[in-house]
Amino acid sequence: MSTSRFFNLFVALALVVVTALTVHAGIATSNLVNSGTIDAEGARWMAMAEFYARQAQEAARIQRVQEADTARWLALATVCHTLMNSAEFLYVD
Repeated sequence: MSTSRFFNLFVALALVVVTALTVHAGIATSNLVNSGTIDAEGARWMAMAEFYARQAQEAARIQRVQEADTARWLALATVCHTLMNSAEFLYVD
């Protein structure tokens, strides 16, 4: 019984949040249009451009981190190969 109430409360809360975010976006777009800076279609395209620019920046950052991680592992592998192939490592006096 309490699980059902919790689920119903969660669904109601989710609907309220989605509605609030939709109204917020509508008000922001309306303010841009009413201020005369851009029209509604321009506002949508600008918002999409900003979103995709942020996505591209995040993808580039993730790729740089992955490349740096790969470079560290390759450097460690090179050091290990060099150490294992050196003559000083093989002979003990």
